[in-house]
Amino acid sequence: MRSLLFLVLFPWATAFASVKNPDTLVILTGLEARTFDPASAYGGTDLFVKYNLYETLIANEGGDLSKFIPLLSTAVPGPGLSGRLYRFPIRKNVFFHDGAELTPEDVRYSLMRFMLADRAASPSYLLLEAVTGLTSTRDPSGEVRKDIYRRVANAVRVEDGEVVVELEHPFGPFLSVIARWGLIINKKWAVSRGDWNGTEKDFLRLNNSSSEDFVFHKESNGTGPYRLERWDLKSSEIILS
Repeated sequence: MRSLLFLVLFPWATAFASVKNPDTLVILTGLEARTFDPASAYGGTDLFVKYNLYETLIANEGGDLSKFIPLLSTAVPGPGLSGRLYRFPIRKNVFFHDGAELTPEDVRYSLMRFMLADRAASPSYLLLEAVTGLTSTRDPSGEVRKDIYRRVANAVRVEDGEVVVELEHPFGPFLSVIARWGLIINKKWAVSRGDWNGTEKDFLRLNNSSSEDFVFHKESNGTGPYRLERWDLKSSEIILS
């Protein structure tokens, strides 16, 4: 089993023991992780870790931000309906780390949760603006917009085994946003551990919440190449296998 070991390198650290396991890659970073929640992780070590734990529907080809390849979607969709409609056919026989098979409903839940969480200093607005044209789920006074859940729920749908995203207005960078921020999580696993249950009634508990109050802050269940084994806050050590 191959492993990734992340360690925070502090200025006063001058020596480290040699790696005894040749199948372990040790990465030293000057930034401590804050959260692994896809709806909150926005920079530094958080991003590096979450892109190893989770996958997106499409990805950039060879690091070229203008080119896309299928990942959890079997195709890169073109914009239909006057540049506003994208259909993602979901790949079959893809499994989360707990053994559950990926479904289109997992994808819908993931995209909706990412937008509706809309926490302070989070990347939610990137997808929210692309889909709804709004940069926040809250109005200028800070109140949650009364129609925001309906707008998001209607925009992201499951139809005939595909996930359909219908934008409010044409948005040229939409595929770039999905390729970087559309990380897919397991809905059933999340709900069973007290995360948002996917309904409008439970939405207010999620919106502008603290990631520490939800399971994805310190745990994960994605389809990425690595799974989270341990996050030791005391030693600033993250182990993926």
